[in-house]
Amino acid sequence: MSVNTQDMEIVHRAFRRESRLLMELVAAVAPGDTARAKVIARHISRVRAA
Repeated sequence: MSVNTQDMEIVHRAFRRESRLLMELVAAVAPGDTARAKVIARHISRVRAA
């Protein structure tokens, strides 16, 4: 039986892209900006849960 892994590849690529973007978001939070840090942390939690 043949298996099509194209969908898995697309999802994997999306998660890799999102991971890079998350690093940029974290790095862009200004020191002491706890409100923005909480927003980013919530987003990271959602991405990880997916």
